Amino acid sequence: MTDNIFRRIIKGSATTTFGTGISMLLHFVSIMIITRGISKEEFGSYALIMILTNFINILGSLGLDITLVKFISGDEKYKKNEILLPVAIVKLFSIIFLSILFLLLSGIIIPLISEHLTELIFYFPILFIFSSFRDLGYKVFQSVNLYRKYVTVQISSALLRIGIILALYLTNNLNLRNLVLTEMCLVVLTVTLQFILIPIKKLISRNMGSKIFRDLLNFSVPLYFNNIFTFMYGRVNLIIIGLLLNPVSVGLYDAAAKIPQALKKLFNSFIVVYFPNISMLYSYGNKNKAEELINGTLLGFSTILNIIILISFLFNSEIITLIFSAKYTEVSIVFSLLMLNFSFRVYANILGYSILAAGFSKVPMKVNIVSSLISVGGSFLLIPKLGIIGVVIALLVMNSVAQLSYIFYLAQAVIKIAVKKYLVPTFLLAATLSIYYVMNIEEILIKIVILITFILVLWLFVKDFREMTYKIIAVISKKKTL
Repeated sequence: MTDNIFRRIIKGSATTTFGTGISMLLHFVSIMIITRGISKEEFGSYALIMILTNFINILGSLGLDITLVKFISGDEKYKKNEILLPVAIVKLFSIIFLSILFLLLSGIIIPLISEHLTELIFYFPILFIFSSFRDLGYKVFQSVNLYRKYVTVQISSALLRIGIILALYLTNNLNLRNLVLTEMCLVVLTVTLQFILIPIKKLISRNMGSKIFRDLLNFSVPLYFNNIFTFMYGRVNLIIIGLLLNPVSVGLYDAAAKIPQALKKLFNSFIVVYFPNISMLYSYGNKNKAEELINGTLLGFSTILNIIILISFLFNSEIITLIFSAKYTEVSIVFSLLMLNFSFRVYANILGYSILAAGFSKVPMKVNIVSSLISVGGSFLLIPKLGIIGVVIALLVMNSVAQLSYIFYLAQAVIKIAVKKYLVPTFLLAATLSIYYVMNIEEILIKIVILITFILVLWLFVKDFREMTYKIIAVISKKKTL
């Protein structure tokens, strides 16, 4: 990996991660209050509402959010002010249609998931419509490089959520209905603030022809189906738990998954920087440097993530109790396994974006289809027998298969991946955890010693880990002296 590219990725990732990191931190403060103020059943129902809203938004977006970024920031056939209005019109009709369809079918679908949601059905369309346009607003900020305004809206919304939820908690009014009302108010206010901050006049033109609608939809359709499959293997499991078990199980699983979900959002901030850089190397025909970047990225994440995963296994009960309260400690091991699954997903995503950058655009779709079938099928098969741990097993199998699939396709494309090298930290983790569980260690001090020893072993036996650490320190030191 060249030093220039490495510095560019480190600096770019730091910038894109800042707003997401602060927002996630504030979100966890909200969750800490919520889990202490409502029952596990209500928390599960709240999680289902957020998942349903997310799913309807994906269905209603038609892949147009990402398409808008591409057309505004990089397309030369259309002016920047010719894109937003067509996208907004199509999204509006789409999300209204889905909202009406939801209301018509809700009497059949909602009781199967949770009876607690039946009395909140008419709140859903407001959440669907405004959250859909909130997501569009964030994409507009990205497409015209208004990152400070993006971060401002993100953090303002998160701070307001904490304020309202804390007020409800202190006045003993924190319940499922008031949480949903809070989300409704927040999403409406967020869209309003976005509308004020976005330079609408510069981005809106009345010159619209049928051709622009065709071009937008032609580009967005593959993205649309990819988004659906991504949701299916990532979050649809929560709905399956609601169907096969109960809202309490949903709440338990969602609590265990909160930290991996937050880390995934932070990782996405890295991908925003990684993808264009790896694409640039391939576009210039610099395959060797591309391979160096891929393998360096895999090893770097493998080393860091395995340290984090070890922490999640050693201190899982303490972490869950601190964030979600003692009533969620029964999912401590589920949390640890989901952290392991998150690392598998990271490796698969790095491999997937790498082969996409190399020009093999159909490969991620093929892998995502198989992944979705494994995730959904495995969940339906294992949940009745194993409960929520069945979901975790299905996800681990899915992401293992996804990694193997991408490695196979990369080999077919004659792109060299140092698989053994990036899996060395995982093997060391497996050995460390085996010793830990065989010895049945409970003392905090000994756990800390195990963690420090593991880091020292990585430092001694993984040469690339040392070199990467030196480079990061050099980049940070140089930045501070500027």
